[in-house]
Amino acid sequence: MEFADQAAYDAYNTHPKHVAFVKDRWEREVSKFLEIDYVPI
Repeated sequence: MEFADQAAYDAYNTHPKHVAFVKDRWEREVSKFLEIDYVPI
C-alpha cells in the first residue's frame, strides 16, 4: 500500500475499522508478515 503522506497513513492506521480488523482477524490469522516503511527520495 502507498499513502500520499504521513497524515494519510496515520488516518488509515488509527481508523476504528482498521484497528478492529487487526485485532479481530489479522493477529489471529496471519503468522508471517513483512512490512517495510520508507520515505521515498
